Amino acid sequence: MRLVQRAPELPCGPQRTPARRRRHRCRLAQHALAHAAAALLALALLAGLLPPTSANRASGHDCPHGNILDMPDTTDCRRLLSKLSGAGCLPHYHAAVIQEEPEEACCRNAASFFDLQCHCWGSQFDHAAVAAVAAVDAACLHHAEQRSAEQQQQGQQQGQGEAAAAVGGIALTRLRQGQAQHGQHEQHAQQHAAQQQQQQQHPDIRLFVGVLSAGDRRDRRDAIRATWGTHPGAYRVRFFLGRPANETVFEAVRAEAVERRDMVVLGHITEHYHNITHQTLEVMRFAAADPAVTHVLKTDDDSYVHFDRLLHCLAGTYRERLFLGYIENPGGRPHRNTDHPWYVSREEWPEERFPPWAHGAGYVLTADLAAELAPGTAFAASEGGHLFKLEDIALAGWLEWAAQRRGFKVHLVVDKRFNYEGCRFGDLVSHYMKPEQLRCMWERQGHCKC
Repeated sequence: MRLVQRAPELPCGPQRTPARRRRHRCRLAQHALAHAAAALLALALLAGLLPPTSANRASGHDCPHGNILDMPDTTDCRRLLSKLSGAGCLPHYHAAVIQEEPEEACCRNAASFFDLQCHCWGSQFDHAAVAAVAAVDAACLHHAEQRSAEQQQQGQQQGQGEAAAAVGGIALTRLRQGQAQHGQHEQHAQQHAAQQQQQQQHPDIRLFVGVLSAGDRRDRRDAIRATWGTHPGAYRVRFFLGRPANETVFEAVRAEAVERRDMVVLGHITEHYHNITHQTLEVMRFAAADPAVTHVLKTDDDSYVHFDRLLHCLAGTYRERLFLGYIENPGGRPHRNTDHPWYVSREEWPEERFPPWAHGAGYVLTADLAAELAPGTAFAASEGGHLFKLEDIALAGWLEWAAQRRGFKVHLVVDKRFNYEGCRFGDLVSHYMKPEQLRCMWERQGHCKC
């Protein structure tokens, strides 16, 4: 792979004329006002004038580090701002109107603004606009919490009134309530004990899980959310999607992203098999953006992750520069026959060999390797600045390129328990699993047929 040559820097332009100086001063004044508005919002948050909710995402701490070389089409983000303005929530793009009872449209579009990572594109939206949307989102979450508390209080009062009216059933009601509370307490205690046990066994492993998915696979995502995605060993689980070609499916994905808040939708990347490399790169960027992450697992939405065995495996191997999976080493040669289903042209991959690569059903990198890829290595290492269409080989190529130029060694650890052909008892990751099989594996602790 060849390094993409950097374009020469252009010489500075002529000195500004008086008219240009005035326009320049005007722009500086606008930026100063924008920064002042953002500072006021920050002071309000610190002073407790706004609730300390997830709307503080506008600070940008959840944005990927490094240079964003594949800048998205921000049409969706601008459309959300227009919707907020049309609903009366954001009349001037820089001034939020905090209503006593925010409209549903305001809350939905403000949440979508952050779920689509619009706040990460600083060159497109100034700080004041982002801060205004954050204020709307904070108000929505605050009022939602208030409504929930009021409904809970009303339910308690109603229950007390009914119990008082039905004097003869008081004892039975208390008995049932006691049984229900006992069951809930027991369930919470079991979950808490499992989390504590997991933390005691592997306290220094924080595994970020990036799951590649597609828009019409809600059933698979829900199955993961109900099964291995809830395992206490999963530090964080996120689904990464491209943009579905069908607008109806895309709207459903957007609604799901707002509801679940565990999805990253690349609105600028069309959903296609040859584009999943972009989703994989975004997994690495998100993981690298969180300093607490120690390991990154990339997997698919038809995979089952056996966390107990996987964490035990990670605890006994390299803690730095680790590339773990079912690795093909040597990596083989590209197929040059145009009739082959995995045909690769010389323009796409000029070399006559592939680097050692791991099958994409599941593989693990330590966080330091993810950080090597996040800032732009992927594009610099790619022929012509275009990401290679086969994501598992593309990632291996990025690692090899970075290791050669930065002078470090990648620890390749081959483990065939990353099963990319189905499932066997003892797997670390099982592949080609249907939603009902995921639930069976979870309920029966892996003792299910594929």
